[in-house]
Amino acid sequence: MTSTQIIDVFIVLTMILSLSFMLSPRVRNAPFWRATVTPLASIIGSGFLIAAPLLWSIMGDYATLTIIVVVLLAYFVGHAVRFNICHGEPLLATGESRELGRQNRVSEVSLSLAYFISIAFYVRLLSSFLLKGLDIVDPIAANALTSVILLLNGLYGYYRGFKFLETLEVYAVTIKLSVIAALLIGLALYDWQVLDFIPISTSNPEVTFDSIRKIAGVFLMVQGFETSRYLGHEYSRDLRLKTMKLAQLISMGIYIPFIFFVLYVMKPEVTLSETEIINTSHGITHLLAYLIILGAAASQYSASLADTIGCGGLLHELFKKKFPLNLGYLVISALCIALVWLANIFELITLASRAFAFYYLTQCISAFYIARYKMASKNSGQQLLFLILSALMLFIVTCSLPAEGT
Repeated sequence: MTSTQIIDVFIVLTMILSLSFMLSPRVRNAPFWRATVTPLASIIGSGFLIAAPLLWSIMGDYATLTIIVVVLLAYFVGHAVRFNICHGEPLLATGESRELGRQNRVSEVSLSLAYFISIAFYVRLLSSFLLKGLDIVDPIAANALTSVILLLNGLYGYYRGFKFLETLEVYAVTIKLSVIAALLIGLALYDWQVLDFIPISTSNPEVTFDSIRKIAGVFLMVQGFETSRYLGHEYSRDLRLKTMKLAQLISMGIYIPFIFFVLYVMKPEVTLSETEIINTSHGITHLLAYLIILGAAASQYSASLADTIGCGGLLHELFKKKFPLNLGYLVISALCIALVWLANIFELITLASRAFAFYYLTQCISAFYIARYKMASKNSGQQLLFLILSALMLFIVTCSLPAEGT
């Protein structure tokens, strides 16, 4: 057997084993896994496939070190959000702190704006991707298909509720994770068997203020863990804390080795698009390229469902549970359809990125406020951490160049 055939065999075996494990009733129906899926789907969204060419163009051979720094920063920001889930939610429920309540409302308004744009963006990207596979490049057709998908999601949510949307999400994430596992195995074997871990090319670009701004924008590709914050209508606080942390750890275990393995096959000149990794994988095996197309579609759809679920929970909380959850899904879809036809989603995604960053800024400020003024035992180290995170989030809000807009 040739190296390519051996890699194809391992890719197929990895897919079969991954699908068999994640689709088993014991895993698929487990509340712990289902609560993990929503933040995980959002973290590994549309930015996953562009991460490698983007980081290669910015940092070259230091791309792996860069993604380690980025995911660690995301993990610590996730710690601030988890701190707010644990200590802030009880304060908000009792209305004990008006200051915290005001911070929370501003935070949630910015996040709802970001969610509306990102949901429309994910589905519009999915539609373009599917139509491109049929050699159809037509903005009107893409908008029409986007509207159909959004409408179906809204109707599913309205008539079938949270559980049905979550089930769709579980299947989409299962396909995505299986493809990612196969991709990692395929890349690792190719680097080892064919390249002998000798990179095709090397790059050491100069680090400038603009490149730092772009790295700050890369942080926005690994956001999405906050969706756990808005699943309180379905899952306990303790379960959300544990599964949000697990989702971040799984995403770290995907992003870091993916960037490491793919750097060996990167060529000197790359195009910053989702299709670049497909073009790169063609040089490994054709099977891998087709699987990535499937994974890309599953990635966009699962991310859109994750943000729809998160946004529904957010609206439910924002309107103090007077806004029915099922109706929220339908309203979200209707507003996203309007957004698709009335605005350029690809231009608005920059605004959404800054809104997400602003949300994290407010979360870090709220965490500092609670740790400083509302905790019986003062932890100066934790307060300092939240202050540093607030400063970093402020830099991202004011100076970052959003990853999907670079």
